[in-house]
Amino acid sequence: MPNKSVAEQRLKSLKRRFDKEPRFQEEYTRFLTEVNENGISEAIKVKVKCDKGGVGHKEGEQFSFHWWDHVFNKASASLQVESDQNGTKVKKTADEEDGTISNKKPRKALLERAKLYGSFVKSATLNVTLKK
Repeated sequence: MPNKSVAEQRLKSLKRRFDKEPRFQEEYTRFLTEVNENGISEAIKVKVKCDKGGVGHKEGEQFSFHWWDHVFNKASASLQVESDQNGTKVKKTADEEDGTISNKKPRKALLERAKLYGSFVKSATLNVTLKK
């Protein structure tokens, strides 16, 4: 058990410190006696996790994605500029995938999943009873 070995190492370290500093041993013993008799005077504070980051979450990722650049590039890619003798015309191209422009980082997994399962149709289960 790794916990047992860690506890044994801490105990050995504490014994060495007691041997070097007898006053530390007295203070340590007095403190533990007070805690056992009176209890802990301050509440043990539990760290509460309020963010949505989980395993593999990168703290700085929200600052590394330049959403304004992404939105501009996506919007400008959907426009086509034509110049002729009459002037300049701006046309919107119709080859846009889903027609939405977002400031959120595009997720490859969702795009791949949509391509993989996009041809399936959602429907209910059909219950059929056969008569003899």
